[in-house]
Amino acid sequence: MKLRTIRAVEIELGVPDNPTHLAGFYPPRYWSHQDDALKASLMIVTTESDQVIIFGSLDTLFLDSHFHNDLQSRLGDNYSFYLVASHTHNAPALARSVPKLGAINERWYQQVLDRIVDGISTQKSQKLVEIGQGSADTELVVNRRLYAVQLDYKGLKRGKIRLSRQVVMAPNEAGHTDKKLKTVLFRCASGRIRVVVWSLAAHPAFASSYQSISADFPGRVRSFIKQKYGKDVVSIFLPGLAGSSIPKCRPMSIFNRRLSQIMVTLAPFNKSIAPFDEAAYYLWSQKIGNKIVSIANSLDWVELDGSAFRHTQRPPQTIFKDYNFGGIDVAFKALIFGETVSFVLMNGEPLSEWTSVFNSSLTSEQRFIISGYSTGDCLYIPPKSEIRQGGYEINRFQSFFGLDGEFVSDIDNVMKTEINEVAQWLAQKECSL
Repeated sequence: MKLRTIRAVEIELGVPDNPTHLAGFYPPRYWSHQDDALKASLMIVTTESDQVIIFGSLDTLFLDSHFHNDLQSRLGDNYSFYLVASHTHNAPALARSVPKLGAINERWYQQVLDRIVDGISTQKSQKLVEIGQGSADTELVVNRRLYAVQLDYKGLKRGKIRLSRQVVMAPNEAGHTDKKLKTVLFRCASGRIRVVVWSLAAHPAFASSYQSISADFPGRVRSFIKQKYGKDVVSIFLPGLAGSSIPKCRPMSIFNRRLSQIMVTLAPFNKSIAPFDEAAYYLWSQKIGNKIVSIANSLDWVELDGSAFRHTQRPPQTIFKDYNFGGIDVAFKALIFGETVSFVLMNGEPLSEWTSVFNSSLTSEQRFIISGYSTGDCLYIPPKSEIRQGGYEINRFQSFFGLDGEFVSDIDNVMKTEINEVAQWLAQKECSL
């Protein structure tokens, strides 16, 4: 299909006007103040056949099928959605399916839908006419699954001393990560950069205040990009394969930590993630912005007018069997601009350990960005090698996500088959799945 227009909008989501949980940690906590604005950053693609495709990200923890369906019912069947949650852990929930992580504020939820529909329908924006793509290797992320000897402190309270080797949530320099910062930029007819799509596989879970509304580091990078390219530029963050990766940032000095944090740090056989130094986290975010600018300065630009555009959504595939609810699914979807630049999206939190598997299927010539956290079922998605080791992303997350079950034994084959199907579709000129 041929493109008619591409434009982009940035929509402020506002804040709830009554006490509301922030989603991301258990137990949920109420917000007390706002650090920065929550936004929906969207591209609106209209084809010559009057199809409208909405692609972009929202500052929230998860987006599930309920949100997708509610938005679809308001805009109509000629709209297709390729939306991703930024996965900030400091925003009110927009996913009904994981209430333990943060209950929906119904009034604010409806307000978000209203604002998105209104912004898509009425907000003025520049037509985008050129696309450029680039990436850079970084040392900005680290794996958070560490196999270590750990002391059972709950058992110690009962007078039992038990040491065991297990996967704990702590920095693992030797663990798998996707270290690439990937970008796709769009320019308007005047040659100004209007949209920056960027992806770095790291959890946005380290905002400066535990009870603040915050877009976390994607918001800080957004501010940096606006300072560089103008306040009207739209920044779209895709978290990539961030399920087991965090920012690689200098920890807070032990002398600046709370007593409880000091005790966790000094306790023997108790590996954990130390709180970040706030100034260092700001500089870490700025490094991302600087790398984006560096990439942008060396891009080759391609015209979009009249070029081909395709999109597809794969049927859901069961990857988890819940003892009460049955199958929990993964669903892949993809968009491609001009036969070269493509976005591959999936629901859930895919672990960084999938990076090599996906890279072997999607060739560098296809210039792709792949990301989890799209609309659909909410769960971690680990490969079989990590399932055997256990850990939070395998077992302990389940109770917080309202699940009780096990991953299917052939999860590797399911995921490889799906990504290979997407890769074959991307390699073809005109087709549909």
